[in-house]
Amino acid sequence: MGVLYLVWWGYKKWTQPLLSLVTSIKRHESVKKQFWTAAFVYLTNPKATVFLLALFPQFIDVGADTQLVQTAVMGGTLIMADIIVMVGYASMTSQLSHWMKSERHQVIQNRIFGGMFIGSATLMSGYRNS
Repeated sequence: MGVLYLVWWGYKKWTQPLLSLVTSIKRHESVKKQFWTAAFVYLTNPKATVFLLALFPQFIDVGADTQLVQTAVMGGTLIMADIIVMVGYASMTSQLSHWMKSERHQVIQNRIFGGMFIGSATLMSGYRNS
């Protein structure tokens, strides 16, 4: 069933119609409102919450008198790394959006990913559990 599912998705991707990538930016929203909306979405992300509440405290040495300093250093490091990653994503998206607006590039992308799905199905069909 998994092989057929991947072949179906490969066919769907291969024959997918082109997307209309006209941007509709809400000009009437202030930058401050956009920032706080994005911050709210990020802060309510369950993955981030689980990471911060479950994994982050395990790296704090409770026997040391510098728990506040440890938390500040690790929190600051986490925030800086996250900012760098998000700026990287935004930059990459900005560059790729120009590429994706081309119909020819959309067809190429659809064929590549459709072929990858079908190729994965082919590999999966030949797998034998020993």
